[in-house]
Amino acid sequence: MTETTLINKVYDIAKCYDPDVDDSTSFQDLVQLLELMKTKALKFEILESAFKKPEPELPNFDNSPERFKQLARDRMTQRQGQL
Repeated sequence: MTETTLINKVYDIAKCYDPDVDDSTSFQDLVQLLELMKTKALKFEILESAFKKPEPELPNFDNSPERFKQLARDRMTQRQGQL
C-alpha cells in the first residue's frame, strides 16, 4: 500500500464517521478524530460486554429407545413392589 493510498483510506474512514471532514482537514484533526473513534468504540465494547448475558444451555436428554425401555422396566419394577 502506498502512502497516498493510506492517506486516502484514512480520509474515507474519517468522512464516514464525520461528514464535515474534507480535503482541507489537517492531519492533526484526523488523528484526533481517529482517537475519538477508538475511544468510543472501546467504551461501546465495554458497555456491550457488561450487558451481555450468557445464553442458557438446554438440558441434554437421552431420548434413545434403550433409555425408554429401561424407564418402562423401572416403572414396572416399582409397581410390582407396591402390590
